Amino acid sequence: MERLSLNANTAYDPMEAAIHVGRYSILRDFCQGKTVLDIACGEGYGSAIIAKEWGAKEVIGVDISEEAINSAQSNFGGYDNLKFLQCSVYELNNIIKNKKFDIIVSLETIEHLELPEDFLRIINDHKKQNGLIVISCPNDNLYYPTEMEKNPFHFKKYTEDDFYEMAEKALGKAAYKLRGAPLKGYANISVNTGLDQKATSSVDVTRIQDLNNQLLILSPGVDLTSANCSYYMGVWGKITLPKLAGTNYVSPLPLPVIDAEDDMFDASPEVALSEKLRKTESLLKSETISRIAANEEIRKLEGIIVQLRSTISIQNYSRIDQDIPWRVVGIYKRLRPFIPNSLLNFMARFVDKFRTG
Repeated sequence: MERLSLNANTAYDPMEAAIHVGRYSILRDFCQGKTVLDIACGEGYGSAIIAKEWGAKEVIGVDISEEAINSAQSNFGGYDNLKFLQCSVYELNNIIKNKKFDIIVSLETIEHLELPEDFLRIINDHKKQNGLIVISCPNDNLYYPTEMEKNPFHFKKYTEDDFYEMAEKALGKAAYKLRGAPLKGYANISVNTGLDQKATSSVDVTRIQDLNNQLLILSPGVDLTSANCSYYMGVWGKITLPKLAGTNYVSPLPLPVIDAEDDMFDASPEVALSEKLRKTESLLKSETISRIAANEEIRKLEGIIVQLRSTISIQNYSRIDQDIPWRVVGIYKRLRPFIPNSLLNFMARFVDKFRTG
């Protein structure tokens, strides 16, 4: 998803929300009382979180899309410390003049630019002397692995080395180099604290709660590398970052659904559909296993028939012809508990065909 949409017709997607807000999470501990410039802010959710939740003194979000800025104004325009401007990154000097910022953040922007080096020089000019710059870049090579494949909205596919080689020429050596990746796990959720509530609209992406007591265990046999990470993130500035900064969401397990005839409770349509899908997948797996077992026994039966026909004289064949179906019956009796009804007709046709020759 190129841009997280917050309009009324867009359903809330917690994974997309986590993907986008997760990039901003690196700034959480550094915004209090600071001035922040959010370049390519999209529909403003990140700027709003910085202004509302993380205590920034002033936040300016800029984006080239008029539609995105209108959405940002509509959803988050009521904060005194937050302002949105519609302009190109190359027009920043004309819009904000000589203004400098404590923090400049630009997430998933550089790949969209035809002149990224100019962009880097511009943002460096608007950083205060001891300011902080945070830039991320997607690992498009993970999603578009061949030379012929590319994101139609991106000018270039950057490797991690490409990204830092270019960025460090303009900004100096990065203080931190990070890699983005999804997290999986479990959490202990306090009751009635808001963490156990569901979202009701896409704008709920800004309803976040800070959690400091996270533990991270190791990946099961796969190192996180520049090749398999989702994005690269560079940090320029004299700060101390936590080892882990991310965004997660609560994903309760679906309730079990009792068959309608049991009438024990009424499940929601979503839960009922989920349970129906689970049962269908389970049945399909069961029938597949049964079919494999049946086919294996049939192959054995065919081998027996070929062997008997080749070793017994033609004169005695009529007697064998009477005996062989009983082998089928014996196999059938052993397999019957595992054979779905859909295979019974096949077995019957097989026996009839053999009897008639």
